[in-house]
Formats: sequence, structure tokens, C-alpha cells
Amino acid sequence: MTDTSLMAAEIAEIAPAVQHCLTRNEGAMAALGEMLRRDAPGHVITVARGSSDHAAHYVGQAISQRLGLAVASVGPSISSVYGARIAAEGALVLAVSQSGQSRDIRHLTEMLGDTGGLTVALTNRADSPLAHGVDHMIDIAAGPEQAVAATKSYVCSVVAGLMLVAHWAQDGALQAALQRLPDALDGALRLDWSAMAAHLEGAERMTLLSRGAGLSVAQEMALKLMETCGIAAQAFSAAEVLHGPSALLRDGARVMLYATEKTGAASIVDTGARLTAQGADVLAMPPQLPALHPLLDPIAHLPAFYKVVEQEARRRGINPDRPAFLQKETDTL
Repeated sequence: MTDTSLMAAEIAEIAPAVQHCLTRNEGAMAALGEMLRRDAPGHVITVARGSSDHAAHYVGQAISQRLGLAVASVGPSISSVYGARIAAEGALVLAVSQSGQSRDIRHLTEMLGDTGGLTVALTNRADSPLAHGVDHMIDIAAGPEQAVAATKSYVCSVVAGLMLVAHWAQDGALQAALQRLPDALDGALRLDWSAMAAHLEGAERMTLLSRGAGLSVAQEMALKLMETCGIAAQAFSAAEVLHGPSALLRDGARVMLYATEKTGAASIVDTGARLTAQGADVLAMPPQLPALHPLLDPIAHLPAFYKVVEQEARRRGINPDRPAFLQKETDTL
């Protein structure tokens, strides 16, 4: 097992990358927010896959909570495989893609633009085909990311989206909290998540539960466990899991509760108690950082988890930078 990895280095770069994203995009976000207030989209469509889709889900939660708009994720295959055309008049179309290369993301985004949507891309590649094919491009400014597992680019995608929400909604509290986020992310690297490390030891399966924006982070966590550690992980809403999947969570099944945001925490913990009573091995991860903002607390803790996952992968003899059968840029239809 090597002593370090590209993934570990990129996790350490999350806080400065977020600071760069905030500084670089302030003017563009203010202008875009003003335009959206003037033109007032009636709903939002997101287009993304993988970690980018988790980021889009996070931003969608913020849009619904702060702007009262319905947000729908449309699967790219509806256009690229099945050839359907979706009416998008009056919609903001938010495409999220770290590479901006995948043909299905571009195809659907361009189709939604053709049918009346205002297209905006969040990407780490300002020179990518996606960036050139939208009405407005936001460079998330995460910098080069070489490890297959996205870390700083996921966080910067979320932050760029939240900047847009803050300016669009003229939410001064969220804008101010975003300026404090880099320090919180840096602090997360020093949190004690040894309980999570112990919970992962020997695990072949893991279920992660959360709600709201935290569910986006739980989905991202599950993906990281699958791609870097070979753990069959899945994420559910702490409410949705009770509609069937909870029947499997017994006899020592390992569960992690991600309850870092105050509003949804009580219901997450309640679900955890029910699962403990039926025999699941449940670990609750409550907030360990000072409260920042309800829309930022879930993302602020993520570097602590990333560190644990990178270390667990290496403990298992897996190269977290180059997991088997995966590649950094995935081009799908």
C-alpha cells in the first residue's frame, strides 16, 4: 500500500479550490442571478450523470427551498437513445458535467435549448463541447483532477450551483455563509471520523440514509464506496427506505445515518432507531462542525468522509486513483 495518492492530494485541495471558485465566479453569478430574476423561469430541468448528478440534486434542493420552483432531473437517454423531444419553454436547463465531454449530456442539453429552455452549464472544462453549446457557461474552477473518483470537482459543482441560487434569490445569509465555507471545508479534514472507518472495516455492503441536500451527499458517498473500495453501497432517503428497502436492513446490515443538517436530522435519527430495533448495525454521523447554513452543513463535512474512503481503499489494497474497469471521463449515450 502506498503512503499517498492523487485522490488524497485532491481532497486536500478542496478548500482552496472552493475559494477560487467563489472568487472567480462572483461577478458572473451576480449577472446571471439578475437575469433569472428578470426572466423568471417557471421550473428547472437538470441534466447530469454520476457525481455531477448528485451535485445537480443538491442544487435542485436549494432551488426548491429558496426559490419555490419545481426541479426535475431528466435522464439523457430520453433524447440520445429514445429520440424524444421535451418541451422546455420557460425552463432553466442546468447541465452539470465536470468534463463537459459526454455526448448524451450535450445532446439532451442542446435539445432542451432548441425547445425553448435557457441553458446553463456548470463544468470544470471551459473549452469543452458542452461549454460551447449552452447559453451560459460557469467554470467551477476546481483545477486539474486526475484521480478517477471526483472529489473537489463535485464540491465545486455544488458550490457554483449554490452561488447561483444565492444571487438569484438575493439570499444574503447564504452568500455570506458561502464565503465562510472554505474554512469549514478545511476544518473538516481534521475531524475525527474513526467511527466511520471502523464501520467500514470488513464491510461488503453499506446503506447510507439522509434527507434533503444531505441525500445528495449520501448518494455521493455511496458512489465513492463503490468505485474506490468495492463496497456495494446504496443511498436512500430516510423516509423512502421505509417503503420496502428497510426489510433488508436487519441481521447486522451496516447503515450510516448522515444527519448533519438540523431540519431533517430528527426524522433520520428516528429511522435509524427503527432499523436498530430490527437488528441493523447503525452508525449515526451527526454534525461535528459549527453550524454554517442549512444548505451548506451537509457539504461542509464531506472532506472528512473522502479521507476515510481514500484510506479504506488503500487498506484494502485498492488503488483509489485507478479503480479497476473505470476511467476518469465516461462518454455514454
